[in-house]
Amino acid sequence: MTPLHTRLLPTLLLLLSGWQQWAGEAFGIPEFLELGFCGEVEVVPDLDPVRYQGIWYDMARVPNEYQAAQHCVTQNYTWQRDHFQVLVKGITMAEKKIKYSMSLHAADGRPLADMTTQGEGVPESPYQVIDTDYVGFSCVYSCTEYYGFKAAFAWILSRSPELNPEHARRCHTKLSALGTQPSKVKDVRQGQLHSGPWRYIFWIRQLLSKTHRAVQYKN
Repeated sequence: MTPLHTRLLPTLLLLLSGWQQWAGEAFGIPEFLELGFCGEVEVVPDLDPVRYQGIWYDMARVPNEYQAAQHCVTQNYTWQRDHFQVLVKGITMAEKKIKYSMSLHAADGRPLADMTTQGEGVPESPYQVIDTDYVGFSCVYSCTEYYGFKAAFAWILSRSPELNPEHARRCHTKLSALGTQPSKVKDVRQGQLHSGPWRYIFWIRQLLSKTHRAVQYKN
């Protein structure tokens, strides 16, 4: 005979899930909070900060209502010898242009790919690079625990506003192993800014970014 606690477990989980949905509606608890704990994250070993810096495009992510820039989002990383300075640009839900800055720091004794965000109006949270080839894509994971709940986020970044399907697959494989299924990761609209005559400006920006990285790398 199946033990009582084993038979009651599915019912208990169902009740807790129902409570979570009810609490979200009644008290405004964010939808990204879910039952569970953050798992062990394996970050990129020996992340090269000079190669990682430059412009990244947000191509897909777990929705986050507290992130001001919602679409047409770019992040420009500059390595400052002991941390990254990041300038974020994009469009809000109200279709307003916005830009803000933040910094990424790794704690003493931690791998550089295991960082924490800091900045005015930006909640302090983990920023963990779990996969990247530097020239095409980066997979970023962030998870924080709250008394039996977790808030897990993910970003798929690209060096261009068009995401290579193979890069997306690699990121989804890594994120799925951490409990973030592909269905939770939504595309970020990049718009038509990089089509037509804008492609020339985009190409110039990318060329300047790569040149800047190459010069710093040599120095």
